[in-house]
Amino acid sequence: MVQFNILAGSLALLAISVNAGPCHPSVTTAVTSTSPSTTETSAAAATTSAAPDTCTIESPQYGFTGEYEVYCDTVASSTAPIGSFSYFNTLVECLHHCDDTPGCQGVNFVTTEARPRCIIWSKMGSFSESKGVIAARRISSD
Repeated sequence: MVQFNILAGSLALLAISVNAGPCHPSVTTAVTSTSPSTTETSAAAATTSAAPDTCTIESPQYGFTGEYEVYCDTVASSTAPIGSFSYFNTLVECLHHCDDTPGCQGVNFVTTEARPRCIIWSKMGSFSESKGVIAARRISSD
């Protein structure tokens, strides 16, 4: 009978250890929090450069040998062009070109394009408004 008591006690211990052993995992509560993610987007602004709003060239201007009356945002119309147009970076370079060309009486300097154009002429009819164009008429020469 003693053996039976030992056996019964061993079974009881076995039952207790089974309830608390690795076969019965304990309950674990895990708390997971999620925070809203923020995505930042930015766009690069495209910039362009345009002709200035106001012409700041003073009159008169001078070439190599000539003096020119300057008209901002104005084109000389009904002109008799001499040759084809040329590309120059500045109005003064355009005036030098006029001075170097026999019969040149003035220029239309077009600044609205990436490369300014110089159109020289021997005579003109009238002036009219044209944004980004500078007309220069010879008023004297040396």
